[in-house]
Amino acid sequence: MNPIARILAATDLSDNSMAALHTSVLLAELYQAELHIVTVIPSQNGKTEDLLGQARKKIEARAADELAKVCARLKKSPVKIQTRVVTGEVVQTVLQLANDLKIDLTVAGTRGLGGKDLGSIGGVAERLAHSAATDILLVRPDHSDLFSKICVAVDFSELSVMALKRAAEIAHLMKVTELKLLHVLHLPDEYWLTGLSEKESLDKLSGFARQHMQEAVAGAGLKSFKTVECYEEGKPAETLARMAVAQKADLLVMGSHGGTAASSAVVGSVAAKTIRAIPASLWIETDPKFKLGFLRALGKLMGLVND
Repeated sequence: MNPIARILAATDLSDNSMAALHTSVLLAELYQAELHIVTVIPSQNGKTEDLLGQARKKIEARAADELAKVCARLKKSPVKIQTRVVTGEVVQTVLQLANDLKIDLTVAGTRGLGGKDLGSIGGVAERLAHSAATDILLVRPDHSDLFSKICVAVDFSELSVMALKRAAEIAHLMKVTELKLLHVLHLPDEYWLTGLSEKESLDKLSGFARQHMQEAVAGAGLKSFKTVECYEEGKPAETLARMAVAQKADLLVMGSHGGTAASSAVVGSVAAKTIRAIPASLWIETDPKFKLGFLRALGKLMGLVND
């Protein structure tokens, strides 16, 4: 689990992004972390950019002024806030800035300008979650103040144990005493090869899960918390979302990869689908070593990276 010392909040200054900004300030205060806030003005194609000319500087100046006003309205706090307005492709610019500033956590709203469905994930937020080498926190527009109902997706992978530890850390900082541990019982298509019936296979899977949940809880050091274990059979992403709703979660913490990490370059298939399905704020715990190692290997295959 990575320590949180530097936080980057990406905002388009829309009303939908305000909850994420407030949450980033709160987290910076709790973690005693540096806070950087960035607004990215989307770059245009060549012709449009030429036509903008000097107007681009005025747009940037206006955005900087608006960002300053927004920061002035944020909760008074001892956190030192550094702001910047830059022009570029939004996701790539945020990713590059996160890399340059050695950011540990990137915070964004689930919806930006024009986002009317507050319960769904916007395109920029989803692309950030897919691509960032930092931990990612996607905050719902209707969230306010501290998280109080924290759920953790547990599949017993190394990253899900890291997610358990992160959830405990967040809960401790926010004075939450209970964690809900969600595990999806998912039978592989080939279960019939064992000679067991579906019910027998599920019973064995359930027993395995309950045993390993206790080991995961002990390994994550959750003795000081009340833990509630929740099990449900189904497709992982859809079932996780349904379980989070049933538990009235305002935050779901999960690892960026599970047991089948190779299924995606940066975010595993279950995490990717959960990003789109989850109706709560979402913290994706990331192991940068995995992402950088995978991307380096991919670069070597493409002839872009040499040993």
